[in-house]
Formats: sequence, C-alpha cells, structure tokens
Amino acid sequence: MGISKFAGVCIIKDKKILLVQEAHKEACGLWSLPLGHMEDDENESDTAKRETKEETGYDVILGQSKKIFLNGVDLKSTSNFNDQQIELTIFDSIVNSGNLLKGDDVMSVKWFPLNEVDQLPLRGEWIKYFLKDFA
Repeated sequence: MGISKFAGVCIIKDKKILLVQEAHKEACGLWSLPLGHMEDDENESDTAKRETKEETGYDVILGQSKKIFLNGVDLKSTSNFNDQQIELTIFDSIVNSGNLLKGDDVMSVKWFPLNEVDQLPLRGEWIKYFLKDFA
C-alpha cells in the first residue's frame, strides 16, 4: 500500500465557497474542492495552482494549508488509488485572476452559500474538515 499525494484549494468569498462537480465515474455528480493528483515534478502548491486553473479557470494566491490522510477509497478518485493511502493538502486560497470556466474534467463549477454545503452530495465528509478551518 503506497502513499499518493493530492493537493487543492478551498476558496471562500462573500460567504460562498467554490466547488466543482466531478465527472469521473467514481465521484460522478459529487461536489468537491478543486484538487488533483500531484505530478512527479510538482510540490503541493504547484499541484493546487495547476488543478485550480484546469478545473475552474482561476489563478489563485495560496494561504495556509491543512493536511489530512485518507484511504484512497474515501477520496473517491480514480480506481487505481483505491488501495493507497492519500495525503491530501488543501490551501486556503483567494482568486488572483482569471475567469470562471468549467474545465474538461469536471461537469460544473459553482459558488455555493456556505450554509448550503450540508445539503449537497459531497465527494466526501472530509470536505467539511477544511470548511471548518478555512470558513
């Protein structure tokens, strides 16, 4: 059982959070923070910035980060990560530039009022861990 690293962002503005609706089969239709798998030549901040740009169209400024460990199956990522331990780093972030665009690997991108997150079908309860720290 190996460890795979993922990184992403939590962007909250005007009491709303930016979420992406996943398109891949393991999490299809579920809402998530913008995030993705770390490439070999990246660190956590590089991955968070790249994935946010790819999924939302935004360039971000990263703030403090929080890290948790998950079982791969709990991340609801592609099946080749199911048997691995996941190290997930999420950065508190703000939008620096760009326009909201839906990336090719997500179904939708939307700002939600923070008080509506509990009613959404989420990619995992771990999202709420980051909300309580960054909201």
